[in-house]
Formats: sequence, structure tokens, C-alpha cells
Amino acid sequence: PRPGIGCAGRGILTTFDVLGKLGIDDVDTDFTVYDVLGDVVCGGFAVPMRQEHTDAVYVVTSGEYMAIYAANNIFKGMLNFGTKPRAGGIILNERGVIDEKNTVSRFAEAVGVPVIASIPRDGLFQKAEAEGRTLCELFPDSDCAERFRDLARDIEGLISGEKKLYLPRPLEDGDLEQLIFGKSVSAAAEKTRKCFSPPRQNGISSCASRGAVYQAGRVMDLPIIVHGPAACGYVMSHTQDNHYLSEMAESVRPGAILRNNIWCTDMTDGDSIFGGRDALKRTILERINEGSRTVMIITTCVSGMIGDDINRVIEEIETLHPGVKLIYVAADGNLSGDSDAGRIATGKALIGMIDEKIEPSENKVNLIDPTFMQFNRGRNMEWVRAILRKIDLDIGNRLFEECTLEGIRVCRRNRFNVMVTDDPELRGMFSGKLDIEDMALPQGYADTLEWLKILSEKCGSGSFGEAKSCIEKEYRDAVSKYSGYLGGKRIAFAVSSFFNIDWMIECLSDAGAEICGVYTFRMGRSGKRFATRYRDRIRTAEGMAVNDIASLIKELKPELVIGNSYIARAAGCRFAPNPAESYTHYASVSYLEFITNILRVPESPGWEKWRLPQ
Repeated sequence: PRPGIGCAGRGILTTFDVLGKLGIDDVDTDFTVYDVLGDVVCGGFAVPMRQEHTDAVYVVTSGEYMAIYAANNIFKGMLNFGTKPRAGGIILNERGVIDEKNTVSRFAEAVGVPVIASIPRDGLFQKAEAEGRTLCELFPDSDCAERFRDLARDIEGLISGEKKLYLPRPLEDGDLEQLIFGKSVSAAAEKTRKCFSPPRQNGISSCASRGAVYQAGRVMDLPIIVHGPAACGYVMSHTQDNHYLSEMAESVRPGAILRNNIWCTDMTDGDSIFGGRDALKRTILERINEGSRTVMIITTCVSGMIGDDINRVIEEIETLHPGVKLIYVAADGNLSGDSDAGRIATGKALIGMIDEKIEPSENKVNLIDPTFMQFNRGRNMEWVRAILRKIDLDIGNRLFEECTLEGIRVCRRNRFNVMVTDDPELRGMFSGKLDIEDMALPQGYADTLEWLKILSEKCGSGSFGEAKSCIEKEYRDAVSKYSGYLGGKRIAFAVSSFFNIDWMIECLSDAGAEICGVYTFRMGRSGKRFATRYRDRIRTAEGMAVNDIASLIKELKPELVIGNSYIARAAGCRFAPNPAESYTHYASVSYLEFITNILRVPESPGWEKWRLPQ
């Protein structure tokens, strides 16, 4: 690679692949010698040490600290490829430092690999280099040439069986430092490769690039360039398609918009070695030539590791194409964190596009949420719009969900900004750009009345009294209708710690059901604590194991368990899922009907009565 571009380690990996395809293993040679850069810092540079490529490894070092440090690293790397003795010896390339031979000898003794050759610092090397020839060719009778012949004879001993190979015992960094500076160090204890057991995780996190592309993909007219291999582009595109299909399946009135706004630079092995700059420029220019004036670039692991200078590419293209705006999100795959980290990075970039000069002028509400995954289910959108219209408001932009670049730019013209679910981190990201209301979207009856009252007072609407009467009647009618079925029924909750169930407890309790217990379990790596306003009135237990919850619920013998089907089955109880729809009082009305229908259905399906006797 050119200096500062690409990845030499990847280059060495590819070199051995190419040599293999060209048949290096079938070439009739007595010896194949690889002369490779020393300090083992990555798998690419260590490839020549793998057992499938080499039988013996000779390590060259001087008596300088960093040279011996590198030699020790090479021995460490060698042990990662097995515990078979493969060290041929240490070659001392003298630099003339003080006490050099003694220092290297003590190092050799400590790691258990002898010095098998010592090459003096000699002006003959410079003379041979000036002639473009080797020292043994130009000065065959010199002492240095004889040292090399000794080294050749040592290597020849590998074939005859006279040569002994060694298993190195590399030093820990602290011991190595003591040895270099003259302190005695005993021979290191022989080490074998350790087995690494990663900590157990609940679930698998996707990479930052995937989260970044998911978030950006919700902006309908924003072209997204994934700077990475074709496989990365495929995964990002598949994620977008998967969420589209999920939203279609979970919505009562399908309205999700199919998008195809993801492109990939399709980085090859060559791009990984020599840099992906040309592939990136080509892909950006294709989007510009098709008419795009704003393009987002999201990097992956490969482009992040090789150090492609994205900012320089952006500067060059924006200079050549005035009016074009290129937005760079340095997600770098899993180098920058998980999916949430990428989503946040993209969110910050999109927030930066908001025009702060625009003043509020329209009676609309911008909705803000990290993902909108919960909100996009069922009739939530329809219900939120219905209660807003009761006080002469409507939904404006969804930030960022099925919105446009222009909609983001001018979103400040809408008077109100409301979070779907309160997210302090996201709220902080909008600080200085938008004034966000303290209350998130309401869930359930009581929250809806309070939320509408606050919002109607701020917008000066005189319709709240009429809206309140309408909502109260709709809710009370539902409670009255279903209380005959729900009255006296014992219900337990078994839910994750970050699920809001207060509005469900509210409507079920108002209909006469008895909530006999609320039990929460942790899901994923979230540290969010369970919050409920019913803690003093209902038995609650948090952060429990799933099987422990099942045992407790089994003792309570409720008619219904809401939340977790496994726990319900283990406790021998009927099960109801958490609702897909959860916003406004309409969710309460709908859920009362849903739970009533579950309790009214016979526990044993009718077809079981039709089975023939055994």
C-alpha cells in the first residue's frame, strides 16, 4: 500500500492466498524463505508464522530495547499457532549498542531459544548495497560472508534432522524490561495457549454501521452509501427490508413506505489493501450524476481499519460540485460500538440539518423517538392523530421516521415537539435545536387527559372541555361494558424491566380485575429500572430469574399471566401478550376488549373433543 493508505497486514494475508492459488506448495524447492517485517501486531503480519506456511521461524534482533521487545512479541505470536517447537534460533544483527551481545544472550537464555548467528555491523554491507548486490556475492571471502554460510548450514540441518527446534517461553512485559536494563530474570515458565471464555450475553448486538444505516434509512429521500464490502451492503439492505415487512405485518392499516436508498462501494480485497478511496469517489459521483444533492456516507469495519480519508474525499467532491452536501458518519462497523452507537451518530448528523432560523408557525406536533418501532405497530398513529385533532392540532414530522430532508430542515415551524417514549439521551441531542415538551406521548386514560390539558393550554385551544367529556365517556363505557367479565379476575404480570404497564394496570383495575403480582426480569444489557406508580398497592419484585417468577406465580394461581408466554406455561396459567398498541386512552379501551376475549375463550380448544379415543 501507499504510505498512510490501506492495510499492509491485509496485503500479506492476500499475498499468501495468491501464492497458494498459483501453486507455491507444488514448486520443487529445498527451501522457501520468507523475509517478513518483524513486530507482530496483527494477524496479517503473523501469517508467515502459521504452521501451514512454515516449519521453522528465525527471529532477527539487535540489542536495542524495541528490537528485543519485537522479538519477544514474535515468540508470543508463535505460541498462538500451536505448541509444537518451531523456533530455529535468534539471529543477532549487531548495532553496536553497549553490552549488546550480553543483553541478547540473557534474553535468549530467558526465552529458551539460542543465538545461532551474530552478524557484525560492517561497512561492507553499505558497499554491497551501493552496487545492488549481496554481500556474499561481492565479498565472498569476508568474515561476514562466512557468518551467512554458517547460518545456511544451520538451516540445512532441518532436512538432515541434525537441527533442533525450540518452543519459546516469551517474557511478560515487566520481566522483559528488567532483563533489558540488566536485572536477572529466571527462565519464563512454559505457557500454553489460554482458552478465552467471553462473558455471557443476553442477545447479540449488531454493529454500529447497521444501526447508523437503519436510522438514516428512515429518511425517504436520503441516499446512503455504505463504504465497505458488498456483504455489508447486503446486510444493511436486508435490515431495512426486514423492518418494512415487520411494520406491514404489525399495522392494522398498512402504510409503510418501501424504500431503496442504500448503495454500497463493494470494497474488494484490493481496496482493503490499497485503500478504498477510488471506490468511494466513484459511488458518490454516481449518486450526484443521478441528481442527488445530499448524500450520507457510512463507514464499516474494513474502511475504518485501513484508514480511508473520508473527509478528504468529501472536500474534493464538494469543491468540484458546489451545492452538494456530503454527510459523513464514522460508524466503522463494530469498532465504534453497537447498533445504538451507530443510530445515535446518525441522529446527531440529521439533527445538524435543522434550520435554527425558522420560527414556529403551524399548529402541529413533531414526534421524536429513537426507533419508532413500538409506535409503528397497530393503530397508534391513528389514535394519536385523533386525540390531537380534538384540540385543533395535528401530527407534523416524525423525527426520524418516514420523513424527508426538507421536512427535517423546516421542522421548527411546527409549534410542539413531543417524545414518543422519553429518552434522556435523545432529548439532550436535540438541545438547542428544538424545545421538547416534558411529557412524552400519553399511555392510557389518566395520562391522556393530563397530556391533552397541558398541550391545549399551551396552544390556546378552547376545545379541551369538549375533548375531556368525549374521552371520559369513551373510557367509562368500555369499563362498564367489560367489567362483567373482568370483575374479580386475578391477573399477574411477568414483563421486562423497561416495559410500561401502568396504563394496563389502570384499565384492568378500573374494570374490577385484581392485579395479584407484578414481576420483572432483565432483558439484554439495559440497566433501566422498572418504574410504576402502583408499587405501594401491588406486590412487585424486580430483576428476577424467569424460572423464579414462574414458581411464584404458580403459587398465586391467577386466571391470567400477561407478558411472557414461557412463564405462563411454566406456571400452568392462561397467557396474554403485551399489547402492540399502547398510546392514548384508545389503547386502554382496545385492551379491555382483548383481555375479555381471551378470558371468554374456552381453555381447551373444541377440536380436542373430536379426537378418537385411544
